[in-house]
Amino acid sequence: MFGKLCSFNQHSLRVLGLSIVVAIAATAPTGIVAQDTAKLDQLSEEASEASMAAYADAANFQTGGAIELAVKGWNDFLDQYPDHPMASKAAHYLGVCYMQQEAPDYDKAAEAFAKALKDKTYDLREESLANQGWCLYASGSDGNVDSEKLEQVIQVYASLRKESPKSRFLDRSYFYSGEAAYKLGDPKRAVKFYDDMLSLANSKESSLRCDALYARGVALEEIDQFDQAFASYQQLMDACADNSLAIDVRLRLGDIYILRKEFDKAVESFQNAIDETEASATEDAASDENIAYAIFRQAYALVQDNKPALAAEKYAKLAADYPDSPYAASATLASAQSLYRSGDIDKAAEIFRVVLGQKNVAAATESAHWLARIAIGKGDLKAAVEIATERIDEGVEGEFVTDLKLDLAEALSMDPATVDQSMEQFENAYRESPDDDLAARALYNAAFSGLQVGKTKRSLELANEFLAKFPNDVLVSDVKFVAAESLLATGDAEKAASVYQELLSDSKPSNPGRPVWVLRAAAAMTASRDFDAAVELIDRELPSLTEPNQKAEANLLAGQTHMMNSNPEKAVTAFVAAHNANPGGPRAGEAKLLQGQALVASGDQDQAEKIWKAIIAQSPKSRMADQARFKLAELASAGGDHDQAITLHQQILSSDQDPGLHPYAQYGIGFAQIQKGQYADAAKSLDRMMDQFSNHPLARDSELSRGIARRNLKQYDEAREDLNAYLDRKPTGVNLGHALYELALIDSEQSEAQDAATKLQRIVREVPDYPAMDKVIYELGWAMQDSGKQEEAMKQFESLATKYPETTLASEAAYFVGQQHYRSKDWGKAAEQFAISANKTTDPDVKEKSLYRLGWAHFKNGDFEQAEKAFSEQAQLFPESGLAFDASMMVAESRFKRGDYAKSLEAYAKCRQVIQSNNDTAKSVRNAAERQARELVMLHGGQSAAQLSQWDQALSWYDELRQRFPASDYLPQVFYETGFAYQQKNDREKALKFFGEVANNYRTSLAARARFMMGEIHFAERAFDKAILEFQRVMFGFGADKAPASVKNWQAKSGFEAGRCSELLMQSAKTEASRKKAAKISRDFYAYVIEKHADHELAVQAKTRMEALKP
Repeated sequence: MFGKLCSFNQHSLRVLGLSIVVAIAATAPTGIVAQDTAKLDQLSEEASEASMAAYADAANFQTGGAIELAVKGWNDFLDQYPDHPMASKAAHYLGVCYMQQEAPDYDKAAEAFAKALKDKTYDLREESLANQGWCLYASGSDGNVDSEKLEQVIQVYASLRKESPKSRFLDRSYFYSGEAAYKLGDPKRAVKFYDDMLSLANSKESSLRCDALYARGVALEEIDQFDQAFASYQQLMDACADNSLAIDVRLRLGDIYILRKEFDKAVESFQNAIDETEASATEDAASDENIAYAIFRQAYALVQDNKPALAAEKYAKLAADYPDSPYAASATLASAQSLYRSGDIDKAAEIFRVVLGQKNVAAATESAHWLARIAIGKGDLKAAVEIATERIDEGVEGEFVTDLKLDLAEALSMDPATVDQSMEQFENAYRESPDDDLAARALYNAAFSGLQVGKTKRSLELANEFLAKFPNDVLVSDVKFVAAESLLATGDAEKAASVYQELLSDSKPSNPGRPVWVLRAAAAMTASRDFDAAVELIDRELPSLTEPNQKAEANLLAGQTHMMNSNPEKAVTAFVAAHNANPGGPRAGEAKLLQGQALVASGDQDQAEKIWKAIIAQSPKSRMADQARFKLAELASAGGDHDQAITLHQQILSSDQDPGLHPYAQYGIGFAQIQKGQYADAAKSLDRMMDQFSNHPLARDSELSRGIARRNLKQYDEAREDLNAYLDRKPTGVNLGHALYELALIDSEQSEAQDAATKLQRIVREVPDYPAMDKVIYELGWAMQDSGKQEEAMKQFESLATKYPETTLASEAAYFVGQQHYRSKDWGKAAEQFAISANKTTDPDVKEKSLYRLGWAHFKNGDFEQAEKAFSEQAQLFPESGLAFDASMMVAESRFKRGDYAKSLEAYAKCRQVIQSNNDTAKSVRNAAERQARELVMLHGGQSAAQLSQWDQALSWYDELRQRFPASDYLPQVFYETGFAYQQKNDREKALKFFGEVANNYRTSLAARARFMMGEIHFAERAFDKAILEFQRVMFGFGADKAPASVKNWQAKSGFEAGRCSELLMQSAKTEASRKKAAKISRDFYAYVIEKHADHELAVQAKTRMEALKP
C-alpha cells in the first residue's frame, strides 16, 4: 500500500515561492543614480527631460503602490524610448510590477526581465535573472506543466550562478532549479540541485533550507532511495521542527518506517502528525485529511505488526470521526478485516453488515464474502447461503464477485440437504467468469460436487473440460482423481484403472496423493478383474507407503484380491500383514476376521477358530469382566494412561453386561477426556452422563466437571451456568474450592477481576486445606492487580513466595513483585525479588528473564559488580537465547561503568565477534533495540580502547561502527571520538575533519564540544586567528544566549580560550596599536565569559585576566 502520498507530494507554489517574490520584488526604483548620468548625457536636452519625466512618473507610481499605473507607465516608456539608456532598468521594474500585481502575470514578468537581460552591462542583471527564473517556474508549474519553461528555469539560474558566483540568490537558484527538475519528472537531477543548495556555506541561514530538505526527501522517495529520504526528513525535523512542513514530513516518515518494517515507529510518527495537526488549531479540510490519512496508515502499520485488534480500533475511529474522508470506506472494511484476523469474529461481522448496507456495491460484495466465510466457519450454512444469495440478487461487482459465488456454492455443498445444488452454483461461477483466478477452482469443485451427489456422468464431463482448459493447473491431479472415481462409479473400472495409472506415472514418489491413488488403482483393477495387475501394483508400491494405516489398507486390499482370485493361502498372508501393519487401526479387527475367513477357505479351520476366540477373549460379554475393566480403568486413569481408561470404559458401555457401572464408566470417560485436554469430547460425554443418569449421585460431579470442560472451551456462559448450579447444591470442601476456582478463572477471562478476587478469597477462608492453594493465591494476586489494587496484589504474591517457596509459582510471584519495585525505581528491592525468582524457578524462561532483570536492577542501582555477576550467569546458562547478546553486552557495560576498561574491552570484543560472525548491519538487524545494542557495543568498545590509549584499536571500532550502522544515532559521538583519537595520534588534519563532521552537522552540546576541540587544535598549532574563529562559532552559534546549559558550558570555555588566544596575539604584536587592539579583543572575550556565563567556573579566572589586561 505504500506509494507517493497523493495529498502531500506536490510542493506548494504559494508557500515555497513567497520568500523569493518578496525579497527580490522589493527592489523598487528610487530615481536616477549617479551611474545613469553618463548615459543621459547622450540624449538631447529635450529628449532627456521628456523621457526622464516619463521614467520618474512610472517609478513614482510603483513606489507609491499604484502598480497598474506603473505597469502602463513602464510599458509606455519602453514603447516611446526603446533604445533609451534606462530602458533595461525600466524593463526590469516592469517585470517587478507584473509580479506585484494582485493577480501576478508571471509570463509577462518573465518577458520583461528577458528584455532587460538583453543589456549585458546594466547593474540589475543579478536581480533580473533571479526574478526571471522564479517567474518562469511559477508560470511553468501552474496547472499543466510547461516543460519548455521549466528547462528555461534551469538555464536562467545556471546563468545567474555563472555571472554572479557569489550571488545572494544562490540558494534560490539551486532550490528552484531542483523544483523545476522535479516538475520535469527528473527527481534524480532535482536531488543534485537540492544537494548543491544544502552544501552552500550559508545554507543553514537560508529561508529555503527547510523547503529544500523536504523537497529533497520527496525526490529521493521518487527514486526509491528511502534511507536517504528518511535522513533528509530527519534533518528537517531536527532543524525545522516548527516548520509548516513538519506534519507532512511525519506522515512521510511514517510511510518510510512501514517500508522499513519498523511498524512501532511508523505508528508513533503518524501519531505525532495527528497530535501536531490537532495542536495547530487549524480546522480545515487539509487538516482533517492529514489526520484521516495518518490514522489510516497507523492502522495499516498495526496490521503489518500483527496487532489486528489495535488496527481495528484505529479503522473504526477513522470511519467514525472522518466519515467524509476518502479513506473512510476502506477503513470501515479494513476495520472488519482486522477484527476478523484478531479473532473477534462477531464484532467483525457487525461491521461487515454495516458495509453491506451501504451504497458501495464493490465494498458490499466483499463484505458479503467475509460474512459468508464467517457463517461457514461457524457452521451456519443457512446464514451463509442467505447472505450470498441476497447480495448476488441485489448486484455484485469488484474483485470478490467470484469469491462470493464460490462461498454460496461451498455452503450449499456442506449441507446434505442442498449439496446437489452446489454443483450448479460452482459451475455457474465458472461459466460467468472463466478467466478469473478462481475459475479453475470453481470448475474443479463443480466436478467434485457432482461426484458427491452421484451425478457421475456430469462430473466426468466437467472433469474432462477442466483438463482441456487448465492442463497446467495445480489441481490437475485432483481433477484426474475425480474423473477416475466417476469412471469407477459409472462402471468403467478398466478406464478408471487407466486414469489412475496415468496419475501414478505422472507423479513423483513424494506426492502426498500417491498412496490413495495406489489403493484406488488397485481397487479399480480388482473391479475390472485384472487381479494380477492389482497384486503386482500393490507389491511394487507397498514399500513406498509410510503410514501404518496405508500399509494396512494395501494389504487388506491384496488379501481381498487374492480371495477373489481363488488364492486363499496368499490372502491369509496379506491379512496377517494388514493386522500387523496397524494392529490398533480402524480395520485391524476386520483384518483378523478376514484372516479367519481366508484360513477357512484354505482349509485351516482350527487356526481360524483360535483367531476368533482371541477376538472373543479380548471383548467378552460378562459382568465380572466389566468390573475388572472398570478397575483397570481406574488404575489407568490414576496412572495418567487416559487413553486406556477411555477404551476400557467404552468397552463396558458397549458390552452392556453391568448397567450399574454405566454411569461410572460414562463419567470416567468424560473425566479422562478432561485430563487429556479433549474438552469438546468431554463435554459431550458428560452431556450423555447427565441425560441418561440425571438422578445418579455422580450427576452433581458431572455438572462440576462439565463446567470445567466448558470453561476450557471458552464457553463461559454455559460453564458459569453449570458451576453456579453446582454451588446452589451447597457443596463443601475441595469440590467447593474447585467450583469457586473455575468461576474465578471465568471472571478473569471476562475481565471481571473484582468478582474473581471475591471468589478466590472465599476459597482462602472456607477451604483452607485446598490442595491447589498456591494457584489460588497466585490467581488472587493477578485479580487484585487487574482490579487496580496493586498493594493487595503485592501482598498476595509476597505471601505466595513465603508460604509456598518450593512451588513453581513462587518464582513467578517473586518476579512480579520485582517488576513492581523495578517500575517504581526501587532497584534494591527489585534486585532482591529477581534474585529469589532466579534461584527458585525451574522454568528456563523465567530463570533467564529473572537474571536479566536482576542484572538491570543492580545496574540501575549503581552496583555494577553485582550487575556483571547476574549478566554473566545469564550469558553462561543461556548462550543460545535471544537475550544472550544483550547479557554479554551488559557484562561489558558493567565493567565499563566501573572503569575497568581492560576487562570491558575484552567483553566488548566477544560481542564484536558475534556481530562479525553474523555480519550484523543496519540492513540485517531491523529491530531498533537490537541494532542500538550492537551500535553501543562498537562505540563503548572503542571508548574502552581509547581509555587505555590504544588509539589505533579505538579507531578500528569506530570505523566498523560507521561501516555497519551508517545511520546510527551514535554517529555524532562516533565522529567526535574518532576526531579525539586522531588528535591523540597527532593527526590533526583528520582530527579536524571528524570534529567538523559533528560541529557542521549537529546543534548539540557534543557538536559545540567538537567545535571547541577544533579551536583547541588550532590553538595548539598557534593558528590563533583560526582558533578564535572556531571559538566564536561556539560562543555565538548553537542558539547563542538561548543555548541549553550543556552547550553554554562550551560557550564559556570557548570565550575564555578566545581570550587566551588574543593575549598571545597581543604578545606577538609588532606595534603598540596592534598590542592595544589585541588586548581590547582579549578583554572583550573575558567580559563575555563574565557577563554571559557568570556562574561558570572560568568566570573567576576571566575576571583575573581582565584585571591583568587593564590599560
